[in-house]
This record gives sequence, structure tokens and C-alpha cells, in this order.
Amino acid sequence: MAAGAKDKVKTSDFDDVPARDASLFLIDGSSLAYRSFFALPQEIATADGRPTNALLGFSNMLIKLITEFEPGTVIVAWDVGGGTKRREEFPEYKSQRPPMPDLLSQQWPHFMPLVEAFGFTNVSMVGYEADDVIGTLSKWATEAGTRTCIVTYDRDAMQLVDDNTVVLMTTKGVSETAAFTPERVQLRYDVRPEQIPDFIALRGDTSDNIPGIPGVGDKTAADLLRTFGSLEEILANIDKVTGAKRKENLANFGSQSAMSKRLATIVRDLPLEVDLPALQTSAPDRSRLAEIFQTFEFRTLARRVAELDLTGAGEGKRAAAVGGAASDGGADGAAATERFVPTPEPSELVSARLVSPQQLTSILDARPRGADSEVPVLLRVEAGSGSADDVATVAVLVEEGVPDGGMHSHWVAVMQGELSSIIAPLAGRPLFTFDHKGLPAALRTNVCADDLLLTTYLLQPGRRTFLLGEVLGEEGLRARVALANADPELETLAAQVALLEPLRTVQLDKLRAWGMEELYRDIELPTLRVLVELEDAGIKIDDYRMGEINAKVADQLDELVDRAYELVGREFNLGSPKQLGTILFDELGLPSQRSGKTGFSTDARVLRDLRDMHPLIPVIEQWRELSKLKGTYLDTLPELADPKTHRIHTTFSQTVAATGRLSSINPNLQNIPVRTAVGREIRSAFVPDTGCRFVSVDYSQVELRLLAHISQEPRLIDVFTRGEDVHTMTAAEVAGVEPSEVTREQRSAAKAINFGIIYGISSYGLSQQLQVSREAAQEYIDRYLGRYPHVSDFIERTIEFATENTFVATLFGRRRPILELRSRAYAQRQLGERLAVNTILQGTAADIMKVAMIRTHDALVAGGFAARIVLQIHDELLLEVPEAEVVEVTRLVKREMTGAFEMVPPLEVDGGSGINWLDAK
Repeated sequence: MAAGAKDKVKTSDFDDVPARDASLFLIDGSSLAYRSFFALPQEIATADGRPTNALLGFSNMLIKLITEFEPGTVIVAWDVGGGTKRREEFPEYKSQRPPMPDLLSQQWPHFMPLVEAFGFTNVSMVGYEADDVIGTLSKWATEAGTRTCIVTYDRDAMQLVDDNTVVLMTTKGVSETAAFTPERVQLRYDVRPEQIPDFIALRGDTSDNIPGIPGVGDKTAADLLRTFGSLEEILANIDKVTGAKRKENLANFGSQSAMSKRLATIVRDLPLEVDLPALQTSAPDRSRLAEIFQTFEFRTLARRVAELDLTGAGEGKRAAAVGGAASDGGADGAAATERFVPTPEPSELVSARLVSPQQLTSILDARPRGADSEVPVLLRVEAGSGSADDVATVAVLVEEGVPDGGMHSHWVAVMQGELSSIIAPLAGRPLFTFDHKGLPAALRTNVCADDLLLTTYLLQPGRRTFLLGEVLGEEGLRARVALANADPELETLAAQVALLEPLRTVQLDKLRAWGMEELYRDIELPTLRVLVELEDAGIKIDDYRMGEINAKVADQLDELVDRAYELVGREFNLGSPKQLGTILFDELGLPSQRSGKTGFSTDARVLRDLRDMHPLIPVIEQWRELSKLKGTYLDTLPELADPKTHRIHTTFSQTVAATGRLSSINPNLQNIPVRTAVGREIRSAFVPDTGCRFVSVDYSQVELRLLAHISQEPRLIDVFTRGEDVHTMTAAEVAGVEPSEVTREQRSAAKAINFGIIYGISSYGLSQQLQVSREAAQEYIDRYLGRYPHVSDFIERTIEFATENTFVATLFGRRRPILELRSRAYAQRQLGERLAVNTILQGTAADIMKVAMIRTHDALVAGGFAARIVLQIHDELLLEVPEAEVVEVTRLVKREMTGAFEMVPPLEVDGGSGINWLDAK
């Protein structure tokens, strides 16, 4: 169910206090299992590749209930496979939902035994959903006067809330929760709990495929219910409803809405075989739990089994827990760590615009001193370099002389957006961070002993979010603090600071065990240092040139619109897929190959197949291309440039691509096209500073050279050694002709297969690219591998290793889990095979580029050059170089890039210089 009309009130605005006095806990097991699966990284698995992320999150939630809520009775309700009564009435009910993910289905049989090992009760009923089981049990509990808490991620359960029943819902991951009372339901959704089924019937529910009244959204549904009270009263008083169209829709879809309300209403009178008054949760079966946790390699949880006692969580309720128990994802980890922080002195606010870390140290030294030197002090400091966008509130926890060997000197926690950055100590001493580049510029230094965002990424390269609290929880690190003023934010910060050093120890131990410590120390950390300088430097744009290109593109777009109107015979919105679909398939009668949920599909693949059938198609394709370039770059980039320096400062991320490639964001300067005329013109608007030129140096076919090196394929090595065109020679080898006889089509096909091997192209993908049958594409692949047997052997060895070990590694030791190879789904296994090969080639190329960046940067500094790197674009480095240094710096960059890695055939680069980015190529 979607959020209600009052968007300003969010679920995360509520705490979980109302659930603390409940004695009966009813858990929607199916909902929690799905939530756990999608909340935690899917790379979490046992050493032999069995996925366990959902089981881990599920276990964490059950442990949270035991240790923080002290339940008297816990019942877990489950959906039962097969048909339901709702689907019998409405076959389309939930029909749009995809099947259960394969990695979750492999874990599904283990949930109910896990619940039983915790001492809880599983309940389900054929033909009904977990909601209905919970609805019936909660009604019984209300009648008996038992305080009840429903744990679910399904918002339909809000209809069950009453003065005796609250709903506890996760707000982030599976660890943070919010409790809903009747008043909070009203605040959040603008309707009373008992009106939720009416609300859904009016507005519909896309997640369950329940139809609503056309034209009725959240606000209208809430307004109608506020006026009339129920769906039945609304339908009985349609004449009193305002708006002719709304009246018409209510009249036409009234019977449908009545069915929708039945579908949305939770059943509360099931004949369950449960004796609720006599049911008491038993103590956890510790030996069985320990066995389960050991089986799934939840080593940290296994060590906590002894703590699980329904009567022993009192202290945990009265302290703030940060993180939560979690597994190390299958690798050996340190024991669960719990740090206790003495109650700090009251915090205060210090406003300052910091220009250096030393200035923060001075502020700390000047703070009021407490009588007890062993009690830490919490301060808030506003830190920034002068720009409104570079200001953050810095919460500082200072501990001095703590007898238990805790922190020394100053530990600083920076809360900026969703990322937490923690550094310690300051003033030139070793610096630990969680996202060093996320710090305000005033606090960034070139000294970074360890960055725990990078260690987390290396251990889980497929991870989507990097929140410090989540990482601490997954590593089983916990801290409890008791603040005098009970400030939740400072309480959290104090605990996170206490756990930073244990997190560092755990993760460095894992990197060492997995053979990635050298990759981390010698490549990732130095790359971080280079990127900080690169981002601070920025790259300049010529506003006037950008305006010229924008005006030219605007004229071209107007011409294309006029041409489209002329071809169709009337005006229409070229940007509307719905209108375009009607014109192409209804009015012009072109064949429709695919249909989306909202009508005909008009995506790029459909238009490509129709390109030769009507002159309107290439007009639309060109209009889309130019519109995208205009909106993404021409309109946007000038607005992002510093108004004084005209320089754009992009952000480079080391933690996005699982292969290790760098990603540019805000704005993305790596994706400016070079193959289109307008894309090339946009590059011409990037210019060096006065008195400088751009030097561009990029690797020549680095992935293909790596393929030759790793596979030791003699034919490929020979081609590169002799300096011949690899695509022409490949075409000649596969076609069995002389290189001079290779046609343009044959070379294009060879190029597609060469790069297809790197990027893991399938026969279907190649057939689409070459516009040939799938059989012809597969035949071409087979001929290619037949002519290059060492490449074939490399692919087979890689897939065999990845299947056995569930990971692959680059030549520099970077690991990437390939869990898709353990899937029961053929398509997923095929994907895993392509990812395994691609990761070794593209990942090693990414590592080489990082080494090249470091070598180039250090050589420039050592040589005293004023030149600096301003951009990295996949295989290319772009430098801003004083004119007097161009020749020498170009020679230096080529030397450092080709020397980044010794291989056969050797690395080669192409380079040039120019007065703008385009000219430098």
C-alpha cells in the first residue's frame, strides 16, 4: 500500500516505544524473509556458495526482538504456496509479481526450522495469507486484553491497529523499526486504521494488483473517507461527490471497488488450531541454534547463542544498541565486540568555519574541562570551507586517559547526508575514516591510514549501500552508551566511534586472509589520495562554446519536430511513448513486436527494428539522441560549474562498480559520447586553464591485450606483437581468408566477437548486434573459439574455478563473488559465466589504470611539474599541462602508463595534446 496524503510524515519519524510493553508478538514470516533478502547484500553466502543473506537478516530481527522487547509469546505466520481465496475471486490478484528470486528460494526451506530453534511457533493455513492468520490471532488477543505487537513490512496490516495492538515495521534494512498506534496511522496515512481497506479499494494497490477507482489517488481517497466515512457510504452518496468525472468513475467502477475492498480486508475469523491462552514461547534450543548458525557460517551469531534468553534482555532495553549481531558473510571474523562508553559531559555547539584539521584541534583544546578526566566530552562543531555546500555538523567525542585502553586523543564523527565519516586522531597523526572523500574539504588531508568504506567495498564489491551502522551490524559489532541528556544522534555517534577501531581490525584481518591487503594498501588507498586532488582540481568549461552548441542543437530539435509533424500530418508530443505508440502502431500500422504495461513499447530496440519501415523512425531516434544530450549535458553542465572559476568538480567513486572501475557522478563526465558529432562538439567545450594545453593518453585495446596475456593465445600475441589490426586479423582467422580480403562486415563481426568475449556477450546478444540469426551468431562464436583454443581454455578454466569457489579474482587479487553460478535457473548460471570472464579482464584493466594514475601522479610530483590530472575516463587520463611542459609530460605519462604492468603482449598507449578535450584526442 502506498504512502498516504501526508507525505511530510514518514515512517522513519516514529520510534518503537509503543511496542515495548507488548507481550504477544505476531510476525509475518514471509514479509520479513523477503525484506531481509532485499535489505542485505546478496553476496553473503557460505564458503561453498550457499546464499544466506535472508536467513541472516531474519535471525538478526528475531534476536532484536528477544534482546530488546522481551516478548512473552512469539508466533510466526507464513503464506502457504498454491491458490488463495482472494485469487479464486480475482485471478489477477498479485499476478504481476515475479517469481521468488532463486537465491531466496534456496534459503526458504530453512526459515521454519530456524523459528522453531528460537522457541517460537509457526502457524499457517491453506488458502489464506500470513496477514489473515495474524488478523485472527490479534483479534483473539484483543478480546483477551493481551497487548500485541505485529511485526511486518506489509502496510495492509495497519488495519489491525487498535488501542491494544501496534504494528512494528522496519524503516531501514531489518534493524531500525517504528511502531504504529491508531494516532500514528492517522498521521501517516490520513485515515483511521479501520478505513485502510476502503482506502485501498479507492486508490488501488499496485503491489497486490488490486484495482482502484480511476483518477482517485491518495489525497482524493483520504478526502472522500474523511467526508463519508466508508466506501459503502461514498457509493451510496455519489450525487454528493464533487467533480463530474469522479462521479462517473465511482458509478462505473463501484462494483469493482467493492471487490477490491474484500481483497484488501484481512480475514479475522479463521478456524486456527491454536490455543493462544495456553501458548507460551519456550526457551531457545541453544544446541540446535548453534548447529544452524554453524551450518550457515554465522560465526558471530553462534557465539551469541548463550545470550539468548527471554528473561535476560533487560539491560539491552535500557541501553542504545548500535549495529546488531550479524555474520561476516562466510569468512572468519573476530569475536562479537561490545564496547561501553562512559557517560559524557553535556554536549555543546561550537560554530566555526574550519580551514584545517589543526583548527579543530585548537577548538578541542580550548573546550571547558570536566572534573573527571576519564569522562569523555561530546561537542558539536559546524565545519566547512566557506561554501554552503561544504558544511557539515561534526560531532566530536573526546576521551582522555580512559583506563580500559580505549581511544586516545581526539576521535571525530562526521554526519553528512547518509554517510558517516569518522576520523581519528587529527593534526597529522594517523587517520582512520569511513568514507574519507565524504569529509568536508576543511577536514581532508593527504594522510589516511585506513578508509573503512574501501575495506567494506573490497570485501563486498556488489554492495549497494554503505551505511556505517549497517556495516557494524553485519560484522557483529555492538556498543552501548548511556548519555546524560539522551540525545539519540550523539548516542549513536558515541557508540560508532567506540566501534571504529574493532571494525578496522576485523576487516583488515579478512583482507589479509583473502589475499587483498596488498591491493588495498598499494592501489586503493593511493588511488583515493589521487582522486581527492583530481576532484579538487576540477575541469574547466567554455561557457560561450557550450552556449553555441546548445543553440545549434535547439535549432536541430525544432527542425526534427517540424519534420515529424509533416510526416504524421498533425502535431504530437515526440517525448510521449504513449502518443508515439498510437501513431506508429495504430495510425501507421507498423508491426508491434512488444507491448508494455501502459501500451505499446517504443524503446530503442523496437525503433531499431522498425528503422527501415517508415521515415518517421530515424527522425524520432535522432530527436531522442539530441534531447538526451541537451538535457544531460548542454543545459546542465554550465549550471554545475563554479561561477568564478568555470570549473566543474565531479565526484569519483571507487565503490560502485563490482569490477573495480571508477565511476564519475554529479555530473558523470565519463559518459560524454565521442562517437556522435554533437558528443564530440561537447568535448570541445572542455578547455584547459590559460597558458595550458590538455594532454590525453589512453590505453590501446587493453582488455584484448589482457585476453592474449592471460590465455597465452599465440595467434593473438603475435597480432599485437607485430602491431597489426586485431579485428582484421581475427576476421581473417575465422573466415579463413587473407587479411587483405576481409570485408568491412567481416571486420565489424570480428570486433563484436572480440569485445563480446570481454563483456560476456551471448549468442543472442551477438545476433542482435550483428543483425543475424541466433544460430549464425553461435556458429561465429564457435568458429572464433576453434581458431583461438587458448582463449577457449581460459574461459572454461575460469568458469570451472568460479563454479567451484563462487568467486573470481583479477591478476591483482581483487575478488568478486559469482553466486549466480550456483543458481538453479539456467539464465542466471549463463550470466554468472559471463560475469566471471568479464571480471578478470575488465577488473584487471581497472586495476592497471589505478596503478597508472598513481604512478603518473607521483612522477609529476617528484619531477616538480605543474601539470595535474583533471579527469579519468575508463582507459584514458586527461591532464592539464602548462605549454612549456607538454612534450616532457606527455613522454612521462606514456612511460608510467605502459610501465604499470608487465605483460606479453606489452601495454601500449596513444596520446596527444590540444587546446580542448576533443582536440587532444
